[in-house]
Amino acid sequence: MNASPFFSSPDPARRPLPPLPGWLADEASLADEAVLFGLSEARPDERIAQIRLAFAERTIALEKQIEQAQEQVGELNLAIEAAQSRLISLAIPPPTPDAGRWFSVAGQRFLLRLGLSLMGSVGAFFGVDTLFPAAAIGLLLGGLVGVGGIGAALIRYSFDQKSRLEQHRTARESKAAQLTRVNAEIIDYQQHKANLINELYQHEAGRDAQYAHRDRLVRLFESEFDLARSLRYSLKPDDAPYV
Repeated sequence: MNASPFFSSPDPARRPLPPLPGWLADEASLADEAVLFGLSEARPDERIAQIRLAFAERTIALEKQIEQAQEQVGELNLAIEAAQSRLISLAIPPPTPDAGRWFSVAGQRFLLRLGLSLMGSVGAFFGVDTLFPAAAIGLLLGGLVGVGGIGAALIRYSFDQKSRLEQHRTARESKAAQLTRVNAEIIDYQQHKANLINELYQHEAGRDAQYAHRDRLVRLFESEFDLARSLRYSLKPDDAPYV
């Protein structure tokens, strides 16, 4: 089972993140960069785009791992549903052979044939005995042969019934083994799913932490840039944009 593609869980090892540029390495360096941009003619859009790009490079591997884990969890859900469906179908008991009842369909047929044969033999014997003794004896022997045939049929029915009971026992044991195997399969699927979900949460937490860090640095840059640009305009009113 471990060879199944949805058991190849994402690599849990923490890969080293790409380093940030020097001006993004710490908040003090970023603040200095924002002040320089604010005091110059440069627009902030370029640096903000570079901040987002730097963090996109740090989260791309996590995004792939998250996508892979989500796909594998979906495949495991389908596998669990299929196994549970097999479990339900196996839980339906098969029809039990009617071993202990003498008046089953086969038993009723046997009694009917036996009664008709005896009645025919006795009737034929007493009906023609006075006129045709030899014929009566022949009819009686024929009836006895018929009874013997019915007896052989009862023996054959008994063996057939034993065979059906043995087949039912074998089928029941096979079904019990299948139930055990499918239950173990479902447990295995659920354990792998729990591991995948745990790894998925870890990857999502790492990605969200990078997003939060990125947004904090973007806000810091914008704040320091606006402050420096306001200072520049206050020192050189002519440079201020026309409002």
